[in-house]
Amino acid sequence: MNITKDNQEIELEAKNLLTKEEFLQLCNHFLVGHDNFVEQENRYFADQEGIIPVNLPIGTTLRVREKKGALRLEFKLPEETGEVAEYSDALSEDQFQSLLHNGKLPEGNVKKVLYENGILEPILFLGIARTLRATPQNDWGVEISLDETSYPGGSKDYEIEIESSSLERSHEVLLEILNEFEIQKIDSPRKIERFYKATKK
Repeated sequence: MNITKDNQEIELEAKNLLTKEEFLQLCNHFLVGHDNFVEQENRYFADQEGIIPVNLPIGTTLRVREKKGALRLEFKLPEETGEVAEYSDALSEDQFQSLLHNGKLPEGNVKKVLYENGILEPILFLGIARTLRATPQNDWGVEISLDETSYPGGSKDYEIEIESSSLERSHEVLLEILNEFEIQKIDSPRKIERFYKATKK
C-alpha cells in the first residue's frame, strides 16, 4: 500500500526470502493456486557504466514493468528510514522502444529525478526478470505478495512481501507470519541486487 508524499509514491514494505518449500507452504496456507498468479516482467536499466551511480543507495532501481499489457517506467530510491521513494510514468509502446533501443528517456517524473541524481542519457538496458505474483486475501488487513522470480541464466528465488499503511506494521505482520510458520528471518536484498548477482554468475 503506497502512500503519496511530495509528488512521489512511498513504499512501506517488509520482505523475506523463502526456500521453495517455505513458499509452497505459504501458498497452501493462503489457498493460492496456479490461477492466482499474475506474471510481471521487469526490464532493468542503468547508466552506460552498467550500474546505478555509487553515490545512490544500494537497491536503487530503474525499470520498466509490464503487467497485464501495460508498461510503466519506475525509479525506486531507498531512504535511510527503510521507506522507498518511487517515481513512475506510464509508457507508450513507442516510448518504450526508444528507451530500449536508443537509451532515450521520455519526459516526465522519472527523467526529472534521474537527472537530479546524476543519471543521464543514454540509458543502458540490462535484462529481464520475470515474477509470478499472487496477492492472497488475509486477516491482517495488509497486502501480502508471494513472488517466484526467474532471472537471466535460469536461477529462481522466492519471497514474501508485506505492504501496509506504515513500515512498522509491515514488519510486525511479516514477523508474525514468519514465527507462525517457523520461517527464518533473513536479510533480503532488493530484486535489483539479486538480478545483478544472477547476471554475474
